[in-house]
Amino acid sequence: MSSQIQDKLDKIKVCVCQCTDELDLIKTDQSSFTEDISTVKSDITSRYKRLQKQLESHYNELINKLESIEKDRLNMFRLRKEMVQQQLVELNGFQKQCDGMGLSESDESNKVSDLIGQADRLLKRQDEQNKEPLKSVQVSFMDTSSQALSDTVNLVGDINVDEQSFSLRSFAVKSKVVQVLSPGGSVGGIAVHENELFIARYNKAQIEVYDMTSFKSTRQVKVSELFNPEDLLASSTEACLYISEPSFRYVHRVDLKSQQNTKWSVNDAWNRLSLARNGNILLTISIPQNKSRIQEYTPQGKFVKSISLDGSIDSPAQSIQLSSSHFVVCHRGTTYHRVCLIDSQGTIVQTYGGPKGSGAGQMNSPTGMACDRYDNIAVADCKNNRVQLISPSLSYLGDIKMKGYDMVRPITVLFDEEAGRLYIGEDNGGRVFILSIK
Repeated sequence: MSSQIQDKLDKIKVCVCQCTDELDLIKTDQSSFTEDISTVKSDITSRYKRLQKQLESHYNELINKLESIEKDRLNMFRLRKEMVQQQLVELNGFQKQCDGMGLSESDESNKVSDLIGQADRLLKRQDEQNKEPLKSVQVSFMDTSSQALSDTVNLVGDINVDEQSFSLRSFAVKSKVVQVLSPGGSVGGIAVHENELFIARYNKAQIEVYDMTSFKSTRQVKVSELFNPEDLLASSTEACLYISEPSFRYVHRVDLKSQQNTKWSVNDAWNRLSLARNGNILLTISIPQNKSRIQEYTPQGKFVKSISLDGSIDSPAQSIQLSSSHFVVCHRGTTYHRVCLIDSQGTIVQTYGGPKGSGAGQMNSPTGMACDRYDNIAVADCKNNRVQLISPSLSYLGDIKMKGYDMVRPITVLFDEEAGRLYIGEDNGGRVFILSIK
């Protein structure tokens, strides 16, 4: 009997030992599980903090962009208001002349009075619109769900609030190359008239002409006594080409209807041409010792006036006139490589750039510019091999991105909004890129 009891006790001891071992294993697993939970918690906390930092970064980027938009909007209001006020002063002066000549009841005086009334109403409307700030965006950092983060990122990425100030922002990312015309020598200038594309190349006396639909070469324009064209523009109102030849001190005028050629001489060195808002021709005169200026000529080549440039604007390459009547000048001097916004007296209002460089907000030899209908500006940043896009108040919008292509020293740019295109001409590369901006 006692042996049987002993056997049972031994079996119970074995079971107890087995249970003890199982408990030890359970404790070990529990300890490991606790460590795993701690690791997962730490990982989740780390990810949460990282996502929160990303959210805060996107939020700050969004706020900065909105502040930039507001700044551009206020600057545009200010420039337009200055333009209307200037016109109002001129109208009041003209009305006084009418009154002094006893013409206060004439049709001309009545028209001037109507224009003065319209200008006054426009100024009031501008002031009322200026009091309406852009809607601000508020993001709560307490909402850290993936959907909230995704919505915030999408909002930042797709920001395109003001069509007038930011019509080019999406284009900088989505620009599409329609055609690339093969190299044929350094491009001096590009112009479009009706359904034809004109290209001037350095040291070539003929102007190349292409059909704008097929992009095939159709003919050449031969200009008498033209040897080295360095820029080109077309006037639709005059149906003329204007060809810059600074090395020989001439501006050539080609009537596209009669094919007659004329020219006028300019005593000083200059770079590129542009059209003023009134249809006149603008030359950017580049002279050392603070004597650089913008000179305006009639379409027939008669001198109208000059605007002296600030002494810090040395070696100016081109000037263009905005709808506000202000000018934008790009220059590549010994101290600065910049784009400058100046008023009608030549005073600097705003600048973009500084000492030459390749970083954000820097330039290296800005050589050519063009503006769209909203006064957004494309700048050929030549030695950085890129085209930068800036707003009317000279805020950075983006760079032209062309999939599959790298620019080689772009020197001239041209908007053709009727056809929905942007043209970029290279210096060293010699190619002409035709991009869709629709």
